[in-house]
Amino acid sequence: ESIGTFQDVFGKPSKPVKSFAKLENVFHGVSQITAGGTSIVDIGNGLQIEAAFKKTGNVRLHVPPEDIILSTQPLISSARNTFEGRITQISDLGHVLKLKVNITENKSFTVQITKRSFKEMQLNIGSKVYITFKASSVQTD
Repeated sequence: ESIGTFQDVFGKPSKPVKSFAKLENVFHGVSQITAGGTSIVDIGNGLQIEAAFKKTGNVRLHVPPEDIILSTQPLISSARNTFEGRITQISDLGHVLKLKVNITENKSFTVQITKRSFKEMQLNIGSKVYITFKASSVQTD
């Protein structure tokens, strides 16, 4: 049972909530701890995600769509994960849009942005974009 505010329950979902909620950006990979105290998770296709947890071996990780920053150029920031991709799908959720961004042929991320940002950035299907997220945004079981 998960008890608390919406953010408490869905911000770091317990296993029962995880099995109930439809999580996006779920990847399986092999994790190794770095000298810097983070983990690098190889999720295949030459992609590695840096995470703030310390785990080795097989892991399942999750990156919330609302934690991913979308840009049209690479960002210079403290965030540890940046990938280039193309928008392949747009879903209108009313107040926000969910975008599917393909990073490789069979690896994609779902990103959530406002309609205003989408319009101001002049984005569309096929637009080249960069996704960026912090190591602390990466969650695991």
